[in-house]
Formats: sequence, structure tokens, C-alpha cells
Amino acid sequence: MEQKNDRIDEIRSDEVRDMLSDVPAWMIRWGNTLFFILFALLLALSIWVKYPDTVEGAVVLNTENPAIRMVAVTSGMVSNIYVKDGQLVQADDLLLEIKSPASQDKIKQLQGFLVEVQHYLRTGSVLVKPPLDSLSFGELQQDYVLLVKKLRDLQAHWGNTHYVQTLKYSQSQVQYQQKLAQIAQKQIEITQKESENASEQLHIYQNLLDREIISRQEWLNYATTYHERVKEVENQKKIFLQHQMQVVQIEQEAQKITFEYEEKLRMLKTEVQTQLAALENSAELWRQNYVFRAPVDGQVIFLKKLSAQQFLPAGQEPLAIIPEDEHIMAYAYVPAQGYGKIKPGQKVLIQLDNYPAYQYGHLNGVVAHKAEMPFSQEQGWVYKLDIELVQGMRSSHNYDFVYQPEMGGVARIVTEDLRLIERVFYSLRSLFDKQ
Repeated sequence: MEQKNDRIDEIRSDEVRDMLSDVPAWMIRWGNTLFFILFALLLALSIWVKYPDTVEGAVVLNTENPAIRMVAVTSGMVSNIYVKDGQLVQADDLLLEIKSPASQDKIKQLQGFLVEVQHYLRTGSVLVKPPLDSLSFGELQQDYVLLVKKLRDLQAHWGNTHYVQTLKYSQSQVQYQQKLAQIAQKQIEITQKESENASEQLHIYQNLLDREIISRQEWLNYATTYHERVKEVENQKKIFLQHQMQVVQIEQEAQKITFEYEEKLRMLKTEVQTQLAALENSAELWRQNYVFRAPVDGQVIFLKKLSAQQFLPAGQEPLAIIPEDEHIMAYAYVPAQGYGKIKPGQKVLIQLDNYPAYQYGHLNGVVAHKAEMPFSQEQGWVYKLDIELVQGMRSSHNYDFVYQPEMGGVARIVTEDLRLIERVFYSLRSLFDKQ
């Protein structure tokens, strides 16, 4: 125990304490030098290293004409699939059909019938034969039955021979009355001449009576003959006027019959045209509800597994059409915070979810256009940016990404290309401003 205490006293001696507290001069010199070297390295590194100011937002890649998703309007069983996944189609090509009482073949037959009806309304020369009454057009049946009824009424009126016969009879009556009027006109001329002759003879008999060569009774008898000639002229004029009036009446009657016929024809045509338009609208509505057609030229993409007799609920998107557009754009959706710093032409770094950035790199782009007004999404109000890809789908690590519609990821818009020391300076200044 005493040896231990002696050892402790030896350690606490003045010589030992002086040796421990005396730092060598070489250590101070080299320590300060090393500190300044490290500080200079950190300062140079902070000047050299870039730490840009960025604004982040969700990004989606799409063609300039984006993919068109086909939405099922009504629920039903898939009856026919006319295309394959990835197939190229042209606008208005048939893609898929949902089962309904009126099949696509029946609608084609109905469409041909509607074309014939339109031609018949324009010309009236070809008799339209509607499809068999046994055919059922489902929800279009009522409009179809009404159209057939109106069409048959029009055909019956258009082919009505009674009107033609009545018009021909009226025309023959007019011709007959005109001939009688011509005869009456000639009779007037004859009787007029006879009346003039009788007037001259009456004048001669008047001279003979004045000279007392004939008796007054003979003069009266001839005067009576003269008046009968004058009366006959007036009767012939009356007959002529009666024939003229008959011509006018018959023509008026014919005009009335023609007007009534044309007016009814116009009314029946209007009814057929109205019902035709209603049936065409119903057929178009049927196509929208039960038939999928390609809206544009492009490639068909199945968004889900499809097979015949599969139930397809309303609102589901079974197909999409990728338009034939090689120009790929990126569309970023940025929150309001920091949006004011974004300007067209600024650099954009795009990291796609399909290709991890640490392995494949990022896509380079520039801001082509920024929206002036925000719109609402689930995450809140955002602004839309149109981003032009500088090198297309080639990444910063020289990988060529395979484009798929609506590829998602994150976009970082470089609003200001700062260095690390500038970021530190701005942070310090912000702290001082808060104080």
C-alpha cells in the first residue's frame, strides 16, 4: 500500500507536470499549417463544387399529341375484338365491340338503308325497300319503325296515280274548253258579219219606207230580223266568255290540286327527314356506347387483358391509341412555391421512375413554355411546364431510353446555377435577416 502511494506522488511531481504541459514548437507550427491547408482546400472545394438552386415537380413524358384513352361508356360483355395489342390502325378503324341487341352487321345494314332513303329523298326515282321486319335493332327499333312508316306514307303519296289522272283530266278539260272558246270566237265573227249585213239592209228598207215603196209592216218584220242578229252576236259573246271562265276555273282547280299534293309531299318529306335524322343520331349514339373506333392514326395499346365474353364495366379504359408522332415532350407539374423563379430556357434534369438515375442517368431538357394559370390536382394547385428534351431519349450516361406513353418521374428545374459557397453565403444572410 505504501509503495502505491509513493508511485502516485511520483506521477504528480512538478517535473512530470511541466513535461506534460509543455507543447512542442514543431507541433504548433505544423498544426497551424495543416489547419490553413485544410481550410484552403475546403474553400477551393466550395468554390469549385456546384450546388444549383432547383424547383422540383412531377413529370410525365408524352408525345406532343398525347395518347388517347378509350373509355367504355356503357357496361356490357365484349362481343368482338378486331385488333391486336400493338397493331397499327388508321382513323375510324373498328377496334372493339360490346354486345348489344343490335350487332355491328345489323347497324351496317341499317346504315345502307339510311343512305338509300337519303337518295330517295333527293330523286324519288328508286323505290326504297326497308330491311326485313324480322330484324331487331334493339334500342333503335322504335326510331326505325317510325321511319319505315313515314317512308311508306311518302312512297304511297309519291306514287299516287289519282293525282296524275286528275291533273291529266283537268288539262284535257282546259284544252276542250279552249277549243270551244275558239269555235265561239268564230261564231261571233260570223254573226257579227251577218249583223252588219242586216244593218245595211235595214237602212235600205228604211229608205224604201220613206219613199212609201214598202209598207210599214214589212219594215217592222225586217227590223225584227236585224235585232235577232244583234241578239245572236251577244249570245255568242256570252258563250265565249263562259268558255273562258270554265278554262280559268279548271286551271284554278288544277293549281289547287297541285298545291295540296305538293304541300302534302313536302310535309311527308319533312317527317321522313326528321325521323331519318333521329335514327342517324340514335345510330351514332349506339356506336358511341357499344363500338370503339380509332379516333386517329396510330398504334393500339391494350391497357388490360381483353377477351371475348369478358365483362367491361362503364368508365373503364380498355384501350389507348398512341398517335404517330415522333416528337416526345416532357410535361412537369410544379407547385406554386418557387414557381416565379422558373423562366423559359432554363435547364431541366429529368429522372424517370422506369430508369434509376444512379444507374442510367437523367434526361436533359429546357423549359419551353410555362403556364400562367394553375389548376387543381389531388396534391393541390400546380402549374404546368412544357419541357423540350435536348437530346431526345438519350440519358446523361449515354443510354437510349425506350419511350412508353405517360412515363413518370421527377423534374428538377435549375433556376440558378449556384456554387456551394454561394449557397452558404445565402443561408448565412437569411439567418441574419431573420434576426
